Amino acid sequence: MDYFPIYTSLLNSVKVTKLSVNEMVELATEINNLDLDGKKKVMYLILYYNKDIDQGDIDSDIIPYKGDINELKWSIFNFPDKLKCILRQFSKMHIEQSKIDQEKTLFNKMKF
Repeated sequence: MDYFPIYTSLLNSVKVTKLSVNEMVELATEINNLDLDGKKKVMYLILYYNKDIDQGDIDSDIIPYKGDINELKWSIFNFPDKLKCILRQFSKMHIEQSKIDQEKTLFNKMKF
């Protein structure tokens, strides 16, 4: 599964811990607040993890981890611990990169 480099990087580098309920709620909130690009990447991370680790079918109409096919949503509580940790790390990285991108855009709009 080398065709989604961020997945491979996160899979190999994330430290697996059991998230508390508060951490899972925080993660769900962070994911819900991501921009569209971030949400798409979260969806791909979920699907790639399911295919890679749980041997799911990425081309199937079945949404893994008891997801809702009509709304493409999941309950964070249904994810394996490692996937939760991957999504947590990704959301933090994506949010940080978004802040940097916004600052660059603001800086580029400034006139000197």
